[in-house]
Amino acid sequence: MKGIAQSRNAILHPIPAATRAGPVPATEPSAPHKPGDRMKHDHPIGLTLAEGARRSCDSTILEALAAAEAEAARFEAMDLLPGRHDTHRGMLKSAAYFEAEHQRCQLLDDLRRRLLRGKLVATARERPTGPRIAVAAEAWQYLYPHFADDTARDGLGAVVLFQVRIAEAAPAQVSLAHDAMPPAVAAHADPKPVYSVSSLRAWYLLRRSSWPATEQPPSEADDLAAASQHFGVKVSRDPFRAIRREMAPAAWKKSGPRKPPK
Repeated sequence: MKGIAQSRNAILHPIPAATRAGPVPATEPSAPHKPGDRMKHDHPIGLTLAEGARRSCDSTILEALAAAEAEAARFEAMDLLPGRHDTHRGMLKSAAYFEAEHQRCQLLDDLRRRLLRGKLVATARERPTGPRIAVAAEAWQYLYPHFADDTARDGLGAVVLFQVRIAEAAPAQVSLAHDAMPPAVAAHADPKPVYSVSSLRAWYLLRRSSWPATEQPPSEADDLAAASQHFGVKVSRDPFRAIRREMAPAAWKKSGPRKPPK
């Protein structure tokens, strides 16, 4: 059970090791909300990843996860009773933990599919103290939600987005103006983003989707300089060109002087 207990992306609840002593710590229930309880904008910037998943994802997965967690907790409680340790019971408890982990992975996949298809929309910060931006749906091809700290990470596990919030409404309906910065976060310096090809691809998708329509398109040199500034390293030209050639709008690829949009 060591691998499960040390999972890098505990989706709704961190999983206690099956061999740990003592009862399972109390956590929020992972049971689904009642039918018809649609996602509401309880907070102007949306919901945390875990709360959004509980309100929007497949209820069958949520029910299976709740059942597996309850079964594991029942075996943990039985271990506290006096008497001889039951080896068969220990095997059943391990099986319950593995089933819970499987259902968490299913829930993560379901949430990511909904974000990718645009059924759910997300906003986030590229740095903890940076402005909140809308996350393009296609960016979730290369990003993975991390429920424990509400971040999105690339395929290598590097944090790309901070303070991710999700909602069922369109991005224009998610208010960004009332998103006050927590003083504890603002007091610390921003960590530098970790550079990788996958994080560069995700960053470029975000740059493209959030580029103001009233500004003239950036050139390749502008984009490359912005990427290097963002990651704090000199970004290699060849992989950057390949990404830009694939993802940049046609207007961004035109040669010659740049004309401001009409």
